[in-house]
Amino acid sequence: MLISHPLDPLTVSEITTAEELVVQYFTEVNAVDIAGDAIDRPLHFTGITLQEPSQELVESFQAGMVWEREALVSVLDSQTRKNFKAIVSLNFQTVTKWQEISPLPSIPSLDESLAKSSQELTTSFENEDPAPDRELPQIRQGLKPIQITQPEGVSFQVEGYQIAWQKWQVRWGFTAREGLVLYQIGYTDKGEKRSIIYRASLAALAIIGGNYQTTQSPDQRGSSSLGNEAKSEARTTLETSLEFDLGIDLGLKANSLQQEIDCIGAVHYFDVVVNTSRGEPRVIPQAIALYEEDYGMLWKHWDWRNDATEVRRSRRLVIFFAATLGNYEYGFYWYFYQDGNIQYEVKLTGRLTTKTVQQHFFNVRLHMQVDGSQNSLYEVNSESVPRSPENPHGNAFVAKSTQLLTEQAAQRLISPLTGRYWKVTHPQKTNYLGQPVGYKLQPGENVSPVVPADSPIYEKAGFIKQHLWATPYHPQNSETQGLPTLTRDDRSLNNTNIVVWYTFGYHHVPRPEDFPVMPVAYSGFLLKPVSFFDRSPALDVPPSAPKQHCC
Repeated sequence: MLISHPLDPLTVSEITTAEELVVQYFTEVNAVDIAGDAIDRPLHFTGITLQEPSQELVESFQAGMVWEREALVSVLDSQTRKNFKAIVSLNFQTVTKWQEISPLPSIPSLDESLAKSSQELTTSFENEDPAPDRELPQIRQGLKPIQITQPEGVSFQVEGYQIAWQKWQVRWGFTAREGLVLYQIGYTDKGEKRSIIYRASLAALAIIGGNYQTTQSPDQRGSSSLGNEAKSEARTTLETSLEFDLGIDLGLKANSLQQEIDCIGAVHYFDVVVNTSRGEPRVIPQAIALYEEDYGMLWKHWDWRNDATEVRRSRRLVIFFAATLGNYEYGFYWYFYQDGNIQYEVKLTGRLTTKTVQQHFFNVRLHMQVDGSQNSLYEVNSESVPRSPENPHGNAFVAKSTQLLTEQAAQRLISPLTGRYWKVTHPQKTNYLGQPVGYKLQPGENVSPVVPADSPIYEKAGFIKQHLWATPYHPQNSETQGLPTLTRDDRSLNNTNIVVWYTFGYHHVPRPEDFPVMPVAYSGFLLKPVSFFDRSPALDVPPSAPKQHCC
């Protein structure tokens, strides 16, 4: 695609240019020669992606404007094991910033991972039959095909990286670290485009694995069976580990999606461009899918007085990509609904490691922009009203809103027993009832870490301590720099540009039914308008034409 907007992802030629400029800079600064075969180069590129321009520039952008195009490059010096970040000006063909950053956990490059996996598979399974042939049963019969067609075409429009559907507008991008990124999510209400979210992405993913392991004394090892005496000598210990912290290269491990296999119906696919560990551009064809699907009932009412029924069917827009991380596959889905709802869902599947209880934690970064950037954050709990002359039976209960004024106050856990949710409002904008417009974050299935408060796991994945975090927006805080560290100054969240970070977890106790390939599990959350509209935005959805049933 041609570059037409400041948020458009880097092209093949831009990634190539950024790599060449970084190699040249590194060579000159360190007085080393890394020319020649790329395999021998000491630099490993862990990410070459767009250095996003300021929010102010993006929001003031108009067609025909000239802006500075920059690349953000992350590299590892494989000889010194030092990590660096560089900013490359693509307009002026120069490295404008070079900074050593804190050491990261040892994460192999994609090329190294593939090479290691290939070697291990060759070593371990050289004389084995293919596992799928042994484990798949005879295919069941009687499943008739389902055809999904849209003879009049799709209802969405695509122009470059911009998508429009049913009053929704959204721009998409893709980074090596986060994968799919959505920008400038808005909704057209009464002819006016109203902003909701400036930027949304998966910021981090961590998997905690814990399993019991039986250990034996040296003289007992190798025995085929244990007697009573040996059993008393054996010890069982619980090992807990942080298996992955993979927000770093999620986009590099995206899958190519296949029509009628990963997606069915009228699907629009987007290719994405990422980098290899050598800094070369790599195109992943059909990495992102866009389609609309029926989602059952939207609303219905039967009037018994005149036997009249009004029904509307729900349709949603789907934007998703999938990635393989270790033995797991993850599908990352954004759904947009005709009633103003936005849903984020992760689908988990893959081949399991046996005997391991796991917790999968995801952190989604939501740079909110509810009717503008001057927003405030509230927590809402439902609670009973004390008995009084006005409430003699004690049956009354209310939804109580509490403003979360600072970063420390906004570190919160879910509370399903009080119906807890959080909402972002614009205090200066109201609906026709005089209520501040807002959007609420409605938790779905969630869990807390099953590790003690002093566990070293929190040093690498501090974001799992709380379900909700919030920070005032700062251009340098686009990554999880360690949310406990990022929020330690306890900055104000009152009437400001707010970023909400939501952590949700899937607790997985493996079952025999999960083996050998786990059926999909679901985890995520919902964003719902709360006083954002004057009334239901789904009232104008057209009715469906009734037809005779076929069976």
